[in-house]
Amino acid sequence: MYWKSYKIKANAMTRELYVLLQDSKGSCRLLSSFAEDVQDPECLEKDAIHEAVEEAWIRGAYTPQGIKPHSILRIKSSATGLLGVLVNNLDDYNTFYSYLKPLDQYFNKSVQGEGGYLTPPSEVDHIEYRTVTYVRAFDSYRSTSRTAKIGSSQDIVVYKGISFLDFLAFGEGRFREYVNAIYREHHLISSVIPPHPNIMAAPKAYVTLDSTFPDGSTVPRICGCIFPYYNNGSLAAVLNRSVEERTRISLKRKAKWCYQLVSAMAHVHFVASAWHQDLKPPNILIDDNDDLLLIDWEQVGQGGFFIAPESDGTFDVSTVEEDGGKQKLVYTRYEGPRRVNNTLSHPEWNVLPTWKEEHPKAVELAEVHSTGATLYLLLEQVRLVHVEGVSDYSAEEVRWSEWSDDIPQSWKESITKCRMLDPNERIGMMELLEFWKTEYGKLS
Repeated sequence: MYWKSYKIKANAMTRELYVLLQDSKGSCRLLSSFAEDVQDPECLEKDAIHEAVEEAWIRGAYTPQGIKPHSILRIKSSATGLLGVLVNNLDDYNTFYSYLKPLDQYFNKSVQGEGGYLTPPSEVDHIEYRTVTYVRAFDSYRSTSRTAKIGSSQDIVVYKGISFLDFLAFGEGRFREYVNAIYREHHLISSVIPPHPNIMAAPKAYVTLDSTFPDGSTVPRICGCIFPYYNNGSLAAVLNRSVEERTRISLKRKAKWCYQLVSAMAHVHFVASAWHQDLKPPNILIDDNDDLLLIDWEQVGQGGFFIAPESDGTFDVSTVEEDGGKQKLVYTRYEGPRRVNNTLSHPEWNVLPTWKEEHPKAVELAEVHSTGATLYLLLEQVRLVHVEGVSDYSAEEVRWSEWSDDIPQSWKESITKCRMLDPNERIGMMELLEFWKTEYGKLS
């Protein structure tokens, strides 16, 4: 039978490779593992993986009917070729399942906290994971999202979720942080951030796993959610196409998107009292009305071109009052023992949660920096290139080319104001919003 891989990850400790596959009809999923020492999962040819899984089927290692949610097809080399054995890893699966939140508790205010924008359970759709058919995986570090179809429907949606593969690849400790990040995103867009036209709304539906425990009870738990799919794709995809076609995006369109992005960020900071943390073109969608939508609220990490220098985990911040009552942020390099509150990404010490509580202006100005970086990539029209050692524009710097001679000088100066080395000298988010509101108004 023909298989296609949708997720490939290696466990950093055991070096075992895990692959999530789906059959050509979309009716069956299989988790396979390769016992070889794999340094880089991307170096393996997908065709070789598919052939190994199909060879195991030909040799009778498994049947579709015998595949369970906790089944793993273990493949290793032998003297006679590849040898595959289907094993049931129920203990690890039950541990994985225990980290998923029960559906009946997920929208309980006593669990999530009062005063949010929670949707009552009666108004929330949920579907079973087995009805989700993968269509295409998105290229991302954590590979949480992919286009999909639900049941017999031919409509394309986006499924964002976690799987048993993630548990095995990350290991229990890192998986705990990983699943917390997924639920943090759900919580932010469902409970913390009020609706905004340029922020992705709460999920259309939640996806649940059912598991039968030794006592016979079955409790559906949330493993993912469903979002709309937009044909335009991400802002990164739009910029890539414009570079490939050597076409300039109109100033009016750019001004609209700049205004919409800053409007969304101001809403996050001053209405929701939250932050985004990972602002970049791949985390911005262009919807069917050509409007911008901000997505990805896991708050896990941030890339080198976007992260403000002072928020890389090596500084602490305090506030002092100057003459005239004006407050100034003072940054001091941390000299103590190693601090770690983030094992999934960079930086390993995420200062934003603490700063938001104690010095919210510092978080605002850090995100002004990343907003400026994103606006620059839009105005200059910079392509996202995936090469070894470079991810998410990490090799970029602000350098206006002749291609951007059409960009008004005042727009370029606004980027400079966003990225001042001293955060106290940066433009504020509300001032930036007023600037882009005015600029967009001139062109409307």
